[in-house]
Amino acid sequence: MVGAVGANPTQAEYATVVTLLNDLKAKYNDSVALSNDIKAKYNAAVTLINELRTDYSAAVTLINEMRTKLNAMGSAGAASVQKA
Repeated sequence: MVGAVGANPTQAEYATVVTLLNDLKAKYNDSVALSNDIKAKYNAAVTLINELRTDYSAAVTLINEMRTKLNAMGSAGAASVQKA
């Protein structure tokens, strides 16, 4: 514990306070770094989800184009390809 109420702190008590404040600052800086890391990972995940959504949409478009072409080829008598 640092000093009694109303008493002047000693040099050792000042040193203790400085040490504790430096420790607190280091922990705060660590938490900021961790928050930034979490934010970066979250942003990377959102980007990946958006890319997957784009890839999925492109795949659906490609499948629909293929179905249209197959139906056009099969319109001469073969059964048409239906959506599942």
